[in-house]
Amino acid sequence: MKVDYEKVANLYAQFRRVHPAVPENLLGDLKTSSRVLEVGCGSGNYISAISEVIGCECHGMEPSEAMLAEARKRDTAVLLKEGSAESLSYPPDTFTFIFCVDVIHHVSNLPLFVSEMFRTMSPRGRACVVTDSESDIRERKPLSLYFPDTVELELARYPRIEYLEELMREFSDQAELEI
Repeated sequence: MKVDYEKVANLYAQFRRVHPAVPENLLGDLKTSSRVLEVGCGSGNYISAISEVIGCECHGMEPSEAMLAEARKRDTAVLLKEGSAESLSYPPDTFTFIFCVDVIHHVSNLPLFVSEMFRTMSPRGRACVVTDSESDIRERKPLSLYFPDTVELELARYPRIEYLEELMREFSDQAELEI
């Protein structure tokens, strides 16, 4: 079942929070001169956190206009644009850091997305995909305990970490690989 983010954007923005461990891992060596893109930024939690902490130029791309409206309420400093992961409408070598959090299972053409990510990343830039591994999915509580049938469905939706690593290595000849 596909989620209609146009209908749930307000509730999503109210209840979805930044996972505490993620921002510190995303920040890396970012500086005020960095240019950052979050693909699938949703209501803007992570890109806004980077904008507030680093103060660099931050962009968010999201296919749902309702989610973008929620992101605009959160942080007016982030430059937001409607679009898809498979077609990043930015020139080559634009960003020093491109990331996505809990988005990769929504991307319909992973090779095209990875190609676009590395095309728009500057030389020696960084890319980061935050997602759930097979063990994360198998150990989700209470879902895996009370609804064990969901595990196989979720495993089918999420790309395997090994596949993502392989795919990113194909395009990472000049960039730092971070998985």
